[in-house]
Formats: sequence, C-alpha cells, structure tokens
Amino acid sequence: MRLIYLPVVVILLAGLLGQSGAPTQSQPRERTHESIDLEFRSGNAMEYVAAIRRQGADVNIVVTDDLRDIAVREISLRNVTIGAALEVIDGNHELSDGRVISVDIKMHRGHPATEPIYLVRSQVAGRSRGTTLMSRVWSLAQPLAGPATADQILTAVEAALALYGTQYPAADLRFHDETSLLIARAHPEQIDTIAAVLGELGRGDAGAGKDAATAAAREQAESMRRAVVDCETRSAIYREEIRDLRTRLAEMEAEARARSMQLRDTEGELRRLQDMLNGRREN
Repeated sequence: MRLIYLPVVVILLAGLLGQSGAPTQSQPRERTHESIDLEFRSGNAMEYVAAIRRQGADVNIVVTDDLRDIAVREISLRNVTIGAALEVIDGNHELSDGRVISVDIKMHRGHPATEPIYLVRSQVAGRSRGTTLMSRVWSLAQPLAGPATADQILTAVEAALALYGTQYPAADLRFHDETSLLIARAHPEQIDTIAAVLGELGRGDAGAGKDAATAAAREQAESMRRAVVDCETRSAIYREEIRDLRTRLAEMEAEARARSMQLRDTEGELRRLQDMLNGRREN
C-alpha cells in the first residue's frame, strides 16, 4: 500500500514545488498624486493653472477656454493634491465688466494605473446685477436736418452696439419724435459708442453745410470773375474807341490848322487886292 501512494505523493509535491517556483504576474497598483506646495503671488486663472503644472511632474490639465479674464489673488497652499488646488478656481467669477464666468473642473481617469486628466472649462454664466448703467440724451435735430432719417440714424447706432455681442446687456434706446430726442440707458462703453456714432453723423452734416457754403462762395466768385472779365472787355472796347476818337480829333485839329492857314492866306490876298484897288483909284 505504501508503494501505491508514494508516487502520488511525489507527483503532488512536484506539482506544488513547480507552482511555487514559477514567476507570478503582479497586480497593477493605483497611482496617486503626491501632495504639492504652491505659492502663487497673483495673476489670472491661466497663470494659476500654469503654476500648478510646474509643481507636478505628471500633471495632465486640459484647459478648453481662455481664462485670462479671471483674476486670481495671492494663494498659499501646503500639502494639497492637484485636484484640490484646481478647485480654488472652480465656480463663478464676476468680472469688472459685469460678466459672470463659470469655471467647471472635471477629473477623468481611464485606468487606475494611469494619471488622471483634469478638464478645465469655462463659459459666460450671465451678468452681475450690479452692472453699472447710465442714461444720456442727445438731440438729433442737426443730423435730421440732413438727408438721414431717424430710422437710418437708429440703425447706424444699433449696428455699432451689435459689435459688443453679449459683453454688455442690450442697450435701451428710445426716440421721441416730437422733440427729436434720442434717449439711451446702457453701459458706459455703449454710451460712448452711441456718442461717437452721432458725432460722426453731426460732422457729416456740418461737412455737407460747409460744402454747400463753399459751393455758394465759389459760384459767387465765378460770377464776380465773369463781371470783371466783362468790365475788362468793355474797358478794352472803350480804350479802342478813345484811341479812334483821339485819332479823329488829331485829324480834325490838323484840318482846322490847315484851314486856318488857308484863311490867313486868303485874308492876305484880299488885303493885297484891296491895296491895289485903292492905288488905282488914287491915280
């Protein structure tokens, strides 16, 4: 009986020894970020994310939007994870122009053995209720005196305001037809834009008035020039007539002198004949 079971025992022992000697495959271990220390003076959110990247050797951060408009004050962190450091900028941020930017931080991990990927996204969440608005009134009497109509002027103003997109709330424009007044309530930058558009329209009307005045002055100058030319032409004619008259006068004076000399000769001849007649009578 011992001889029967001995090979079986030997085989079992050999199998156990073979399994213990074979190499075993290790199970993957989950990698975790080491803690970081961060000293951030101040700047914007993009600079803050860059500072976090510099602290971690294997940090994967993807920023899908521009975060430079978000201001980040001085921050000092000790022994925190990358995710915790990024959560500092997670949430809503009110900008100086009244916009509210929402930053969303998401962590994605494909496999426990790989480093996570942090996705940083932002979008305009709305506007602060404290956005500064102001009102202003303009008279459109001068622009309306030109060829532009009220609808054309308002269309030009709205086209300029459309360039702001969603940066500011839509401007509230009202036109009072009876008094030709344009009333606006909007952000100060929008108010400045409206003033610039109306200023250009005013300069255009003033330019048109100047052009009309210039044209009138040119027409008057041309009329005066024609009058001067006419006077010069008449003067030339008069000078020619004067020369003719002077020539005729000289001819008449010469003829008069000739006749005067002829008359003197005739008178002399008559006196001589009279003397001869008187001498005969005496004889």
